[in-house]
Amino acid sequence: MVSNDELRRELADKRLGKTQIKKSLTEDRTPSIEEIKEKLRQKRKIQSENRGYLFCKNCKGCYELQPGESAEDFDNCKCGGELKHLKTLDIIKDVLKTK
Repeated sequence: MVSNDELRRELADKRLGKTQIKKSLTEDRTPSIEEIKEKLRQKRKIQSENRGYLFCKNCKGCYELQPGESAEDFDNCKCGGELKHLKTLDIIKDVLKTK
């Protein structure tokens, strides 16, 4: 027969073991809430940065500038046409409607 003290010790050992497993999982694999929030802030910041668009007057092509790119990185369009740097697509829509 098992005494109450022995049962308490076994339960305490099991609880301690589960706590240690949870701690090791948190430390080793799961990012903290603060790390997740920071990653989301960085992602929102990148998405909110409007780098603009390059529009070719010749072929009416449009290219959205990617992170790390600027309008100065491009001389002309693949078709040889002149590129215009625009902040929004609204101007492009107006140009395409008139032609």
